[in-house]
Amino acid sequence: MYRFSILFFCLFLIFSCSNNQNKLSDEKNKKEKAYQLMEQKLQLNKKNYSIRIGEKVKIYYSTNSCCPFCPPRLDQLTSVRYIGNKMEINPCEECDGNNVLSSINFMGMKKGVDTIFTKIITPHENCDSITDLKDFNIHIIRVN
Repeated sequence: MYRFSILFFCLFLIFSCSNNQNKLSDEKNKKEKAYQLMEQKLQLNKKNYSIRIGEKVKIYYSTNSCCPFCPPRLDQLTSVRYIGNKMEINPCEECDGNNVLSSINFMGMKKGVDTIFTKIITPHENCDSITDLKDFNIHIIRVN
């Protein structure tokens, strides 16, 4: 009986460790796929967009809790309306400070052209007080 108990316990440990290893491997694969998808989405960003009235544009960005995303001058848009930010992909919800993919979203409102400036800024910078936009990414949205 004692040998049977030890054998059963050893088999239990082997199965448990194997099962746990599979879970860790699955979680790692899931995170890797999420990061690959994040990179693919970031590649969708363009310098120039052409949309119609009522159509939407998503501009993707990746950031974390330490470095804020800054789209200054949204109050100066005339042809598109800022309709919000959306978290698109969070590869590790239980992780603090990890990178997430989000989008800033706009809708065409009337014919014209607007320029969107975007940049990940340092924690000590204030997006509302930035005046020099030379290092910002530029996205031009033409509404036809």
